[in-house]
Amino acid sequence: MWGFSEDGFESFYESQVSENLSKYGVAFMELANGVGIFASVLCILVLRSPPFEWFHREIYYSSLDKYYIFLAILSVVNLIVYFWVAYSYGVVGDSKADQAIQEQPTDTRTHPEEAEPGNCVEGGGAYGDHMKKWAEILKE
Repeated sequence: MWGFSEDGFESFYESQVSENLSKYGVAFMELANGVGIFASVLCILVLRSPPFEWFHREIYYSSLDKYYIFLAILSVVNLIVYFWVAYSYGVVGDSKADQAIQEQPTDTRTHPEEAEPGNCVEGGGAYGDHMKKWAEILKE
């Protein structure tokens, strides 16, 4: 899970955070992971004490099945919250990549060597047809 969270933070920072704050990406990632570790330790301490007492010195007396059911329920709740936030956030692509694509001129010539900035010429062939399709997709 550590690797997934690192990749998620990295892609979030590349697409959503301004360049001024990009240098703090590693610090924010470590902060979030540290809060997660602290929360898991706190959870274990709470579940060790009464009224739960799910953890004992001997594994035979521990109620690990309840702990794993608790983790499963917590994961499902986390997934629901994730979907709710993703839905409310909307469908947004990589904003920096979208800006770079919009700034580049669209050229549909058949050979890339013939392409000149600012020209938009209807062309045939595999390369031209491919570029026409992407140009139409980007306009939508």
